[in-house]
Amino acid sequence: MPEQEVSKLHYVNINARGTFTRWPIERLSEYHTTPEDVDRIFENLRAEKPEHIVLFVHGGLVGEKKGMEAVSRFHRFYNEKSKVYPIGFIWETDPLTAFIGGVEDNFKNSEMKGLFGIVRRLVLKKLGMEDRFNSSVLDQADLEAFTRDYRAEENTLDVEWLMHKAKRYKRYSLKKLEAEMNQELTLGHIGGENLKADRNGFVAESFGSMAKSITIAARCIYRFARRRHHGFFTTILEEIYRALRIAKVFGPEEVADHLWSQMKRQAKDMWKKNVGIQGEDQHAGRYFLDRLQVYMQEMKEQNMPVAFEAVAHSAGSIVICEMLRCIQANRSLEHVRLNNVIFLAPAVTCSEFEDTVMAYPDLYARFRMFTMQKEKELEDRLLNARPLRGIYPSSLLYLVSGLCEDGRLLGRLNFKGDVCILGLHQHISNEGPYADIPILQRIHAFLNDETVEQRLVLTPTPEGTPPGFCGQAIDHGDFDNDGDEHHQTLNRYEGSIRQSIDVMFGG
Repeated sequence: MPEQEVSKLHYVNINARGTFTRWPIERLSEYHTTPEDVDRIFENLRAEKPEHIVLFVHGGLVGEKKGMEAVSRFHRFYNEKSKVYPIGFIWETDPLTAFIGGVEDNFKNSEMKGLFGIVRRLVLKKLGMEDRFNSSVLDQADLEAFTRDYRAEENTLDVEWLMHKAKRYKRYSLKKLEAEMNQELTLGHIGGENLKADRNGFVAESFGSMAKSITIAARCIYRFARRRHHGFFTTILEEIYRALRIAKVFGPEEVADHLWSQMKRQAKDMWKKNVGIQGEDQHAGRYFLDRLQVYMQEMKEQNMPVAFEAVAHSAGSIVICEMLRCIQANRSLEHVRLNNVIFLAPAVTCSEFEDTVMAYPDLYARFRMFTMQKEKELEDRLLNARPLRGIYPSSLLYLVSGLCEDGRLLGRLNFKGDVCILGLHQHISNEGPYADIPILQRIHAFLNDETVEQRLVLTPTPEGTPPGFCGQAIDHGDFDNDGDEHHQTLNRYEGSIRQSIDVMFGG
């Protein structure tokens, strides 16, 4: 059997509707599973009688093959543990390629790059800062080259000083700030004469075109003033992408929001009840839970209790949160209780986390989260894929916060672009503007509760950190690889997340 494949006794494949049904095009569903395959998993469990059943859920917006690769890596390590029985959920959420293509198309558009140049100049002029940017960078056709050259320019910008300058607008409403900038443009106070004809392709001949630039620049300054930004470059890109959607032009935010919402529906739908549903139309997650309920009850009656564990990477945490919601709502699942709930760089919103993990402490014995220190998160790049470095130069979790989530905000601030995500240390640090948000205060208290075993691990951890509380991942995609002997760099077991999870399972 090729290394990337795992026996059907160790995975469940779930389609985009949360059911077992195979894709209409057979080649798109190479790892198809059926309800009968799940039955065979539990037959095998009865034969092997492991002490731990470990459910692993990979991240979202990846295809079936990438999902199998993640499950295979997890299985390869934990299947060697005689007391552990790994089961991977492969949930088909492939359309990330559509998002990449849509963003690339927009970025190659001369209006897009011209708009970028104009907005950044409007922001700097409004804040009274020197513009050192070499406008020839906007001629770059290659996204990688554009990002490289722009970052070289951005390194000369004192972002902290920029935030200080923006602070004067903290009491401004977005409407007031935008009106003031429009008035200043009309009076020529922010250099409108230099902006109306841009040699890089964006010609703001109409008031409406320039108004769009002002709107975007005002939103950026509004976020900077409140320290709810994702860096200078990234924040400008986020607001441009958002404006393209508002203007009813095909834009990245529209794609990202749609794909992410669809993925979250799948995470929820897989746990729906199967009353009156037969065969492969049944919801795969709930079918699995119903069989697990029977199995755990049997083991308890035989005085052979089994520990049910959950490990979730990135958007996989949303699946586990929905599973907890399902267990809590159904008395028929009273024997399904978890020992450890382990999140790896979770992409779940803070509100969803509070509504599930924090709301249902009786459903599990221990919770632990591994995620990156803020400084390392800021250095991370979205999946390290070459085209993505140019179109969105920050990490996957920042993308989720800035564009993918629907923008329901905490507090009374009337802007999108900084939805609080559990795995972003910036949001759970209890520092800056986040220290005054009640829900984040509660989450910070939960994660740092000294009356229970440590719940938060920030990577990379220093040498000598006790096993169970260590990890070396500094890339979002490596949280389920850390400690894998086949990994190019994170192949050391000691001090890794793999070791920590192993210790939590009693290894």
